[in-house]
Amino acid sequence: MRHIKEIMIVAVCLMVLSFCVCTGFGIYFMYREGVQEYEDLRTYVKETDEDDHTEGTDGSDGKQTVVDFKALKKINPDIVAWIRIPDTSIDYPVVQGNDDSYYLTHTFKKTEHVAGAIFLDSDNNADFSDDKNIIYGHNMKDGSMFGCLDKYLDRDYFEKYNEVFLFTPEEKRTYHIIAAYEHPAEHILTSYDFSTTEGINDYLRQIPDFVADSGGVIQDETEITPPLLTLSTCTRNDKQKRCLVQGILVECEKKNQEE
Repeated sequence: MRHIKEIMIVAVCLMVLSFCVCTGFGIYFMYREGVQEYEDLRTYVKETDEDDHTEGTDGSDGKQTVVDFKALKKINPDIVAWIRIPDTSIDYPVVQGNDDSYYLTHTFKKTEHVAGAIFLDSDNNADFSDDKNIIYGHNMKDGSMFGCLDKYLDRDYFEKYNEVFLFTPEEKRTYHIIAAYEHPAEHILTSYDFSTTEGINDYLRQIPDFVADSGGVIQDETEITPPLLTLSTCTRNDKQKRCLVQGILVECEKKNQEE
């Protein structure tokens, strides 16, 4: 009887182990599927010599970045930009939907997937002409999408990777990161009054307080002025907060009109 019980225990343990292994492989392949899609899309972004006609330059090594927006629009006409933070995992197309829910669960190719897409707030203008622009992405456990944003709460990371390049069909916009902090999980564009200069300035004046309260990081002696770009993702430990990384526009280069 004792021998039978031992066999049953071993059998149950093997079943549990098999289930965990299968689940683990399932999660791995699910993540890999999302990663592969975005790796394939990066073939539409090329580095070329400075003398060539291009849609933007990253300004770091004399090379220019060419984004084939015509080809990407054929795949998904919702594309509005390409975002890149050099030497990080952030190198993605940016889309804009009719609401802020669809691309939480659909990739750039509109495939239903947990990774979703990187997307601009539906209330923003598609040309990033607003004083306050918000781009969302999931905080993926494998570090993809916006999975590295919470690293900006560490000052060393914050100071090392502090430039954001945003390529649009018309221009290249360069932002300098000036703050990273956790913010209550509320819709910023509807929770604050951005219709007036005073309303915008009132929000900007609160940023140092948010930084102090959440143990975030802020660039010393930097004036926070619009237009402001906010990268937003969820925090892993607190569902009531979001991790925000914010940058100010420091350069805007128009696309070469000879193309």
